Amino acid sequence: MRSKDMWPLMYEAFQALGKKYGPVMEQTANEAGVKSPDWYLLLPALIFEPEPITAVRLQARSPYTSQNVYQNRLSYLVEKGLLAQV
Repeated sequence: MRSKDMWPLMYEAFQALGKKYGPVMEQTANEAGVKSPDWYLLLPALIFEPEPITAVRLQARSPYTSQNVYQNRLSYLVEKGLLAQV
């Protein structure tokens, strides 16, 4: 299989899995009192480990989102006790 043929299959798998785990993740976040889309930052936080998640690192992944937006979301997650300030 050529690598360019892999991406449509991966996207299809992502969509199929998302139908299963998406609602569960959303419900769990609601039960924890965490609003969308702020809880989505918990996923890259795991990827960055052991380094801390920062607005600068997040912006490198998604450069069109303001650092202020990321910083506000990270601060919100710290307030909720889901991230620790370093």
